Amino acid sequence: HCYEEFESASALQQWCTPTPLPQLPLIAALNLSWQSPDGALAYVGAYGDAHPGALADWTPLSLAPDTTLFEREWHAPSQSCRNVLALFEVQVLYAEVGSAEYPYKKVLGAQLKLTAQTVRARRCVASTTPCVTRAFSSAATSFVALSEDGRAYDFVPPLPKLIKLPADFFSPFVATDDSTDSSTGAQGRRARRLRQVAQQAAQPQGSTAGSFAVIASIPIAAVLAALLGRSLAANT
Repeated sequence: HCYEEFESASALQQWCTPTPLPQLPLIAALNLSWQSPDGALAYVGAYGDAHPGALADWTPLSLAPDTTLFEREWHAPSQSCRNVLALFEVQVLYAEVGSAEYPYKKVLGAQLKLTAQTVRARRCVASTTPCVTRAFSSAATSFVALSEDGRAYDFVPPLPKLIKLPADFFSPFVATDDSTDSSTGAQGRRARRLRQVAQQAAQPQGSTAGSFAVIASIPIAAVLAALLGRSLAANT
């Protein structure tokens, strides 16, 4: 906040002269381009690391549609100054863009809104304290996020629904070594493999086709373990 202070109504009247809005000290300090052909008062970086030489990295700052370039005027019957600058506010519209996992904020638009007020001269009874009138002016910045329906996210397809398959679904093409797995399912799979090896060992030697069918369904590691066990038993 900042303010102008006036000790009397005559001092307020002397200050309240028709002055174009761009010439007011608070507005002139912004160094805005009021005569720009495209209506841009200034430019705001669309990204946090906007490059000065990249035009696409900058968003124009325009005057709000409902803002008029007002001038101060004195109203004698009410001893007040009208159209005094009360607030200049920069309104920024932004959205989250980029990938859904790592979005970043981008400024989509910016506008300057100016608000006027009426300052009336104070009327004080006789007292020892000064009777002053103050005209306050404020500056503000507001950020508005684009609604979720308008976010510029890249399209992210939904995650597929995975079907739970048995652990030995791809056997014997893929063999899983679950010798260190103590879960109930792993214990059951090891027991089934041992029964299959025992059945294969008990079959007659002539039934080659049946043996091949059984062996094809047994993981390679289990077959090697069974053959190694039979070899050791024969040697002893």
